[in-house]
Amino acid sequence: MKPQHILCLSIAVIALGSCTSYLGYQRPDLNTNTPASYRNQHPSADTVAVSATQWRQIFTDTQLQILIEQGLANNTEAATARLRQEAAQASLFAARLVY
Repeated sequence: MKPQHILCLSIAVIALGSCTSYLGYQRPDLNTNTPASYRNQHPSADTVAVSATQWRQIFTDTQLQILIEQGLANNTEAATARLRQEAAQASLFAARLVY
């Protein structure tokens, strides 16, 4: 046999063999496999309390606070967003004056 025929025959055998190996997907029943406590979880009070506190109260190390302040001061993306917000507010103010 020629090498081309062997290659075509092997590709055909692999392609036909892969079609028969697929089993139909059956979605698992989530209610039987999942514990009841997983479905009834609510955010704890700690999660809500952490979101309401300032970062200075969470990170009490002075050196870390200095580094965070430097990062916030030198954050160019935050500065750009702040400038865009100010420009949008000025544009809105001008539109209200025209109206």
